[in-house]
Amino acid sequence: MTEFIETEFDLLISYYDVQKPILKLITNQSKAKFKVGFASIDKNMNRWMINTALVDYKLFVFELFKYLRSIK
Repeated sequence: MTEFIETEFDLLISYYDVQKPILKLITNQSKAKFKVGFASIDKNMNRWMINTALVDYKLFVFELFKYLRSIK
């Protein structure tokens, strides 16, 4: 886990919408430059939040790529 947290990713996608302490810890401590996740999780952890349900992965991916294309 430490190796993952210390890796400097360009993008970290936190694809979870439940309050799991270990997942929140990993997201919070990650050295990723840009973090994306669900709006239902702590709003201070991710730079960009997508307001959708976990089961609606197509909308999540659509919104993510729409945003990424706009900052290109």
